[in-house]
Amino acid sequence: MTIKDGKNLYAKVVWTTSDVQDLFNVSEEQAVEFLSRNERNIQDRMVELGWQVIDQLGQMDDLERREF
Repeated sequence: MTIKDGKNLYAKVVWTTSDVQDLFNVSEEQAVEFLSRNERNIQDRMVELGWQVIDQLGQMDDLERREF
């Protein structure tokens, strides 16, 4: 994986204030504050779930899993 030059990056996800406003009755400013305050938690959880999805899809494709 090459992160430095931006190559080989897949499944990029971003969240917007509109996403927050679709779920909650908040102003644009409140949505910005919410995302700013929770950005790290959102990133961490998305990474956790992403690994689970990659593992499940790899199993479905019969990929040989490495042992750590």
